[in-house]
Amino acid sequence: MKSAFLFCLPWMSACALGLDTMDKTIDTGNVVGSDTAEAIDTGLLVDTNDDTDTDDQTDTDTDDQTDTEDTNIPTTDVDGDGFSTEDGDCDDYDPLIHPAQTDDCDGIDNNCDGILDNDAIGGLYEPNDTPWNGFYIGDYTAGDYASVQGLITTSTDVDIYEFYIEDGWFDDFKIDFELHVLGIQADLAIELWLIENASGDREDLLLSVNNLTAGGIERADWEGDWLTDDSGYYELRISGISGQDCSAHYELEIWMSP
Repeated sequence: MKSAFLFCLPWMSACALGLDTMDKTIDTGNVVGSDTAEAIDTGLLVDTNDDTDTDDQTDTDTDDQTDTEDTNIPTTDVDGDGFSTEDGDCDDYDPLIHPAQTDDCDGIDNNCDGILDNDAIGGLYEPNDTPWNGFYIGDYTAGDYASVQGLITTSTDVDIYEFYIEDGWFDDFKIDFELHVLGIQADLAIELWLIENASGDREDLLLSVNNLTAGGIERADWEGDWLTDDSGYYELRISGISGQDCSAHYELEIWMSP
């Protein structure tokens, strides 16, 4: 078989091969990616520096401290009784004092309810184990009667009962009282104080009674001045001489005599 060949002269602008004409120029206009003179615009920014770009990263807390802003403050239970100070334990160093404890007659707020000895014997509770914070028992006039009960549990326990009496100018007013010491081992004392009267007299000890024996009755009376308005606030203060404990039970009776 004979081979076909193309014969071209230098002065010819093209060579003929059959009926077609071959163009010597290279047309790259329609070839994608062959033109590298300009960068391809993709609409996206390209960061070509060598540093790590954290601009679009989520801001995280990288300090070494624990972030407690949204957490609850932890509770503690120092004495191990199941209650912390945050739970209402008023003495977290004594396991016998907590909100679920029985409040014994011991001059201590065992159940942390703010009331001392509210589960004392006979359904009694101590109205005021803190001195000078009197328990107000009412307003009275001649012929009235009052009765209260309580306990003297410690040597510093003072029960104070305050009341108001109304007395006229021509009344011979008198306060009679009896302290029945039901705890036979306890020796209790009682004082009658004027707190303030219509004349402006204040804070005066009117009388003090103690028979120096355990148990029994402490009895006394006080009489106001005739032609004097003795209206005012008075207090009876009960304290212990000896034998103060959970059985130092008493009953105080008061008569407002004409």
